[in-house]
Amino acid sequence: MAAADKFFGTDLDEILTGLGAETLLVVGVAANGAPLYTTFGANLRGYTVAVAEDGISAATEFDEFLARYQLLNEPGFGNATNTPLMAGRVTLTRTDLVAFR
Repeated sequence: MAAADKFFGTDLDEILTGLGAETLLVVGVAANGAPLYTTFGANLRGYTVAVAEDGISAATEFDEFLARYQLLNEPGFGNATNTPLMAGRVTLTRTDLVAFR
């Protein structure tokens, strides 16, 4: 069974480091699973993370709400005010607000 944190037991960090990535965009189903745990793993490794709210889902509206709350209030990496792209933290955004450079 795969870990919810996509950094755990993989070479994802090495790949992203090799590409010079500093900010990650996370989307995915089961918002209270892989998106939540992968963003925490990313923050532990020093990445800034944006999560597209319209790119995540969960089994119930409550689960999705709770995942958004937890994303902004990660232990040690809180961004409760959702300050855009706070270094080493999670920002909630939408896909229509995302730009790549």
